[in-house]
Amino acid sequence: MEEVLTPWLQMASNQRFQLVIAGRISGVHDWQGTHRPIACQMDDATLTIQFDGSECLTISNVGDVIMLP
Repeated sequence: MEEVLTPWLQMASNQRFQLVIAGRISGVHDWQGTHRPIACQMDDATLTIQFDGSECLTISNVGDVIMLP
């Protein structure tokens, strides 16, 4: 999984993304709805992605991660 996450983080750390979870944009207001990933860590089957500010996304029981073109 590291072979996918490391190149993704290098590419993604220069961009801002909208996080959509369960159909809702993360952040209180639209201007707070973009996040820039700054670090990621994989422990067993748990993936944690840290974003600028104080946001952190934790995904449990990750089965596989792929990067789509």
